[in-house]
Amino acid sequence: MYYSVFRHTKLFIALHAALASTLCFPIMAGAEAETLIYEGKGGLQSIPDEWEIGSGKVLFPVTKEGTPSASNNKVTVRYDPIVNDDSIDPDLVLGGVAKDGTIEGNVVNMEKGSVSWVIGGFLIPDDSSAATEKVIIMNNIINIEGGSVESIMGAFIPETNSDTVITNNTITMNGGEVGEISGGRLSSKSRDVGLAINGTIITVNGGTVDRILGGQIYGAHAAVTDNEITVNGNTAKVSGISGGVAGDYFSTTGSNSSSTKSNKVTVNGSTVEGEVYGGQTEIESSLSDSSGPTSFTFDFTTIAADNNVTVSGDGLVEGDVYGGHVNIKYENRVSNTSAKITGSASAKGNTVTISKLSKDSSVYGGYVSIAEGDPSNGGTLTAEITAKAIKNIVTVSDTSISDTPKVTAGSLYGGYLDKTIISTGTSTITSNLFTGNTLNLKTNAVSVKGLHNFQYLNFTLPENIANTTPMLTVEDAPDYGGDHSGNLVTLDIRTPS
Repeated sequence: MYYSVFRHTKLFIALHAALASTLCFPIMAGAEAETLIYEGKGGLQSIPDEWEIGSGKVLFPVTKEGTPSASNNKVTVRYDPIVNDDSIDPDLVLGGVAKDGTIEGNVVNMEKGSVSWVIGGFLIPDDSSAATEKVIIMNNIINIEGGSVESIMGAFIPETNSDTVITNNTITMNGGEVGEISGGRLSSKSRDVGLAINGTIITVNGGTVDRILGGQIYGAHAAVTDNEITVNGNTAKVSGISGGVAGDYFSTTGSNSSSTKSNKVTVNGSTVEGEVYGGQTEIESSLSDSSGPTSFTFDFTTIAADNNVTVSGDGLVEGDVYGGHVNIKYENRVSNTSAKITGSASAKGNTVTISKLSKDSSVYGGYVSIAEGDPSNGGTLTAEITAKAIKNIVTVSDTSISDTPKVTAGSLYGGYLDKTIISTGTSTITSNLFTGNTLNLKTNAVSVKGLHNFQYLNFTLPENIANTTPMLTVEDAPDYGGDHSGNLVTLDIRTPS
C-alpha cells in the first residue's frame, strides 16, 4: 500500500493547536540564541487552563527577555525516565520558534528520554488570510543518539499564506526508537503560494524507525526536491522510506502543479520491512458540497522524476520498490452537478538499482495510479488525463554466481499504470508506459513473475557464468501495458568490461 499524505491531515491540525495554544506571546525572529539542556525537570511551559485550547508541555529556547528564540540555539534532551521516575516527559521539543521570517542554525540533540515531537524549526501560522514575507527554515540539525520519539522533523509549518522554503536541514540517527523522521512538513492555506522542501539529509546508522520521509508538502504548488536518505548497516531497522511526498486536496475549481524530483534513497546492508519510494506525488479532488457550485473544473500537472533508489550490499527491501510514484484520485458525489478533470501525471527518468530481489516484492521504475471514486447518487464527471511512466531505469546487480534461481521475486516494471474508471460521463486516459524504459541485468539466475514495459534490455554476462544457467527466468508472458504495436524491444548482451 502506498504511503498517503492525506492520512496525516489530522496530524497537522492537532500539532498546530498544541503549539499555538502554548506559545501565545510575542515572537521575535532573529533574537539571541540560547543553550538549553533538559534533564527531566524544569524549563517546560504549560498551557494555562483559562486558554481552553488544549494542553501539553513544551521545551523551547528563549531570549533574556523571555521570548522564544528563532535561530542558532542548541537544545539537548538528556534524562533517564526509569532512573528519574519523577521526571516529566516533554510533549514537544523545539530548536527554534518564530512567527515569520527566517529560522536557522538550530541544533537539537536527543540523547536520552521520552518525547512526543522533536522539531528543528517551527513557524507559528498567522491566523489572518493576508500574505506575509517569504518564510525560510534552514540549516537546522537534529542528532538522535537514544531515547524514544514519536515524530522528528527538521521543520514544521502547519499553515502558511506565504511562499515558503524548508531547506538544508540535517537529521542523523545513531540509536533510539522513532516513529517517523521527516526533513520537513509543510501545509498552506492559500492555493496561490509556492512551497518547497529541498536539501534535506537524513542518515540512519542505528536504532529503530518506522517511516522516513525526505519531506512532505500539502499544497497546490509544491516541490520536494534534492533530498537524500541513507540507511547504513544491519543494526538500523526501518519499516518504510520515501524520498519525498507532494500532495494536494481540493473541492472546487482550481489548478495544481506538484513535483518530487531528484530525491535519493540509499539502503546499505539494511533490511527495510515495507515499501521504498524515490519520490511520490498525490492529488485528490472531490466535489461533495451540495451547496457549492453546480460545475467545476480542475487542471493539474504532477510529476515524480529523476529520483534514485539504491539498495546495495546485503541490503534488502521486503516491500515493493518505486523509483517514482504518482497517485490521482477524483470523484463527484453531488447530483445535478458536473465536473471536469484535465491534466498530466508523469513518473519519468527515475532509477532503481538493487542488488538483491526480495521474495514476492516487485520493482517499478515509474508507477501511475488513477482512480475514480464511486459515482453513486453523484453528478456527471469528465476526465481527460495523460499518464506517462517513461525513461525509467531498473538495474539488478548481484556479483554472486548461482546454478539455481537465487530468489523468486515479484515482477519488474519499467512503467506501470493502475487505473480504476467508473465514470458517469466520459473519461479518457492516454498512456505511455514503454518509451525509453531500460532494464539492466548484471547477474544470473534471476527468477521473476513478470517482466513488463521495458524498451531496452541490457544483459551483462557475469564472469564464470555456466552455459546451462539462465540469467533470467520469467514466469508470465511479458506485456507492454497497452497498444505499443510497432515499437521494438532492443536486447543488448555484453561481456564484463
